[in-house]
Amino acid sequence: MPAYEIEDLNSAVKRVLAGDSARSVSDSTPIPYRTLTKWVAKGEMGIFRAPVRHGPAPLPSQPAEACLVEWIVGRQLVGHPASRKEIIFKAGTMSSMATGQTVGGGWYRRFMGRHPMLATRTSQAVCKARNAVTKSDLEQFFSSLIKAVVENRLDASRVFNMDETAFQTNKGSKRVVVV
Repeated sequence: MPAYEIEDLNSAVKRVLAGDSARSVSDSTPIPYRTLTKWVAKGEMGIFRAPVRHGPAPLPSQPAEACLVEWIVGRQLVGHPASRKEIIFKAGTMSSMATGQTVGGGWYRRFMGRHPMLATRTSQAVCKARNAVTKSDLEQFFSSLIKAVVENRLDASRVFNMDETAFQTNKGSKRVVVV
C-alpha cells in the first residue's frame, strides 16, 4: 500500500502538467519521482488514476443498486416502506437473475453504508381506512354527528372523553427503511 492517497497523486500530476518540475513536486510530496513521472506521462494522454474499491465488486452492480434505491423510495412514497427482509429478498432476486448468487445480511449492512440517505426507522401503524380519510369524509361525518345530536336531543352529559392514542391496529412494530 503506497504512503500517499490517490487524490494526492492526481493533484501532483496536475501540478507537473501545469508547469512545476517533477523533481520539486516529488520532493514536496510523499510520491516517488519515478512514480510521478510515470503518471505524468499517462496524464498527458488524459489518463488519471481513479480511486479503487478494494475487494470484490458488490453482487448487484451499481446500476442495479441504484434501481433498488429507487424501488425503496417508491415503496415509501406509496405508503408501503420496505423492510430489511424485503430489501434482501428483492436484491437477492435481482442478483440471482444476473449472476446466479444471492445476497445476505452482510450485503445489507454494506448496502446501507454505501447509501447513507437510507435509514432504518420503526413504522407507525395506520389502518387503511384511516389513511384514506378526505376532507369531504370528515365534513360528512361531522354533519351526520350534529344531525344525530339535534334529532335525539342529546345534552353535554352524554359526551365522554375517549383517548385512542394507545389503540394499536396491528401487533408489534415493524422496522422499515426510509429516505
